Amino acid sequence: MTKSPDVHSAVKPEDYPNDSFPEVAIVGRSNAGKSSMINAIMGKKIAFVSQKPGKTITLNFFSGKSYRLVDMPGYGYA
Repeated sequence: MTKSPDVHSAVKPEDYPNDSFPEVAIVGRSNAGKSSMINAIMGKKIAFVSQKPGKTITLNFFSGKSYRLVDMPGYGYA
């Protein structure tokens, strides 16, 4: 996946974006379609869709015009 200005990954809280955008966390089991849902909401292929579950290990922030989606690591696979 190519990173763009509207995508930011972070592990530590000090690396999280610190602006006032409202955020919606996308949480669910591994391999449940979270990345596909983010791509559908954002209207472009911005989140990497893996064929192997459990690949997301960071918080991934996807910024829209007035909101941010946060892709969280899946659970239930490892």
